[in-house]
Amino acid sequence: MLKEKVKIIGLFWCFVWIAIGAILGALAYKHISYAIYFLFPFIIFGLIGLIPSIFFFILIQIEKLSLRIIWSISYLVFFIFLFSIPTFYRGYYETPKNGGPYLVISGDPKTTMTVCWTSEVQIPGEVEYVKEGASEWKKVSCSPTYYPKIRLENLEPGTAYHYRIPALGKEEYSFHTAPATPTDFSFVVYGDNRPFSGISFHSSVLNAITKEEPSHGKFDLIFNTGDIVENPGPGYGW
Repeated sequence: MLKEKVKIIGLFWCFVWIAIGAILGALAYKHISYAIYFLFPFIIFGLIGLIPSIFFFILIQIEKLSLRIIWSISYLVFFIFLFSIPTFYRGYYETPKNGGPYLVISGDPKTTMTVCWTSEVQIPGEVEYVKEGASEWKKVSCSPTYYPKIRLENLEPGTAYHYRIPALGKEEYSFHTAPATPTDFSFVVYGDNRPFSGISFHSSVLNAITKEEPSHGKFDLIFNTGDIVENPGPGYGW
């Protein structure tokens, strides 16, 4: 009788949590039509129901006390491992790594440009830049930090510049300052490109932008409105 009651309670517990996950997943999918937004709550809440049910289903089938103890300890170790995953992931996510660069407009876009990137070690940041067509590279540096931010000033309006960051390698990047007088231009605005539990659709958005570009001429600006990291904290993702 006890085994039957445990089975019924376990099945009910499992069904309720799976149903909750399905309902929350359906509501999330209704707002954001990506399968992951349904699957994530469905799987998480489903596991909340399934894992304890499996534990008790197997436990009541074991006759020997020693085997029950071994099974219980094994399940406990599994749970500790399962709940430690977010901690390990957070630790990995928060570890500074070389990344970037990205540009920020923090002054007059006709004559200034701010170059930012992330560094795995705290060393003085340095940017080398040159006006397109010129041969003399200039250097600007900043104090040691994991998040170097260097503002290039006294630039010429409507001019293309190339720049490189020695800490990130020899690759050259470029930007174009704003024109001295108002003129028509094409631009893109997008945002909320943070990953969702490690899954990102950012590349899909960028591919869509690339496909649209020929019908609009070359895009002069791409604005990101923000919400670009999953875990708000001091990590390199910022």
